[in-house]
Amino acid sequence: MTKIGFIGTGLMGLPMAKNLLKSGFKLKAFNRSISKAEPLKEFGAEISKTLGEVVKDNDFIITMLTDDSAVDAIMSNSDLLQNLKSGSTVIDMSSVKPTTATKYGNSLKSKNVNYLDEIAKKYSGKGAIFVSGHFANWEIIPLILRDYRDNVGGIYRHSNNFFVNQWVVKQRAKNTTPNQIKKGSSGAREMLSLLKRNGTIAMLVDQKLSSGVEVDFFGTKSMTSDGAASLALKYGYPVIPMNVEREKGSNFKVTFYEEIKINISDNNQDNIKKFTEEINKFLETCIRKKPEDWFWIHNRWDKRFNLD
Repeated sequence: MTKIGFIGTGLMGLPMAKNLLKSGFKLKAFNRSISKAEPLKEFGAEISKTLGEVVKDNDFIITMLTDDSAVDAIMSNSDLLQNLKSGSTVIDMSSVKPTTATKYGNSLKSKNVNYLDEIAKKYSGKGAIFVSGHFANWEIIPLILRDYRDNVGGIYRHSNNFFVNQWVVKQRAKNTTPNQIKKGSSGAREMLSLLKRNGTIAMLVDQKLSSGVEVDFFGTKSMTSDGAASLALKYGYPVIPMNVEREKGSNFKVTFYEEIKINISDNNQDNIKKFTEEINKFLETCIRKKPEDWFWIHNRWDKRFNLD
């Protein structure tokens, strides 16, 4: 049976540990305040009093900690390091900077221990573009990305009402990311500048547009933003799809998918269309899975292309 050590049983860690126990995994739990780990006893967990105990002989170690300083305190602890099993895997689910993930990934290699923080590890040190649609609470996307990236820019469409726009942009800057980038030519320059500084762009690409490229969306021709495709093809930035799903209560599931790639031809316009079609296929998959989560109140399809 796979054995798991779980470190950090706070607001997010506790329900995750419960689900692992309900799925039949053998689990040891540790929290700096032991009382926060105690509720797991009734689900069959063994409560560890030290970091050495929680990692010893376990195949996987999962950490769910609050920030970089908490991860530093745990991952540099001599008791933990001395008792990590050779060949085991540490899965870091904490809110840390890419540099922190890289540091501990490298240090644990010498002990033959794997360290996983996939997004931070895979795309650290380079600009990246994350695309999604108006799914569930899409406004949390930049906030989630900031757990993994230092510099996140949120792309927005300017509201027709000046006062509403001012208020919305202010709230987004306060609660999601301070880098609010308006769509348009000036915004395109800001996006490219941010990406060149190894920043991250979050884009919603399911809107009806009067420009862009004409590609299929649910079998019907639709003008679609080609911004992500153009940046990826011209400058080589990865485009990573992500989805937000509403779960019970005020809970949301955020999923990252494999980077979008196409077979490149000599025709740049064809490449842009193919790339954009792949993005639309991803959106279709998300909408078919949970149509009730998709919120886009404008008519997505342009009559000019659908006269039949």
